[in-house]
Amino acid sequence: MGAEDLEECKRLNTLLLETFYMDRYETDRDFYEQFDERLARLRTESVFHLEPERPEPERTE
Repeated sequence: MGAEDLEECKRLNTLLLETFYMDRYETDRDFYEQFDERLARLRTESVFHLEPERPEPERTE
C-alpha cells in the first residue's frame, strides 16, 4: 500500500466512524430507518460501493 492508499483508508475509516458512531441518532425516530439513511449517505460519499459480495456461480463443464 502506498501513501495515497493509506490516506484513503484513513478517510474512509473516519467517514464510517462519523456516520455511524459520532452522529447522534434521533430517539423519536425508527433506528433502522436512520441507519438505512446513513448507509445510503455513506455509499454516496465514499469511493467504494458497499454492497455485500455475492459468490460467483459454480461452473458446469
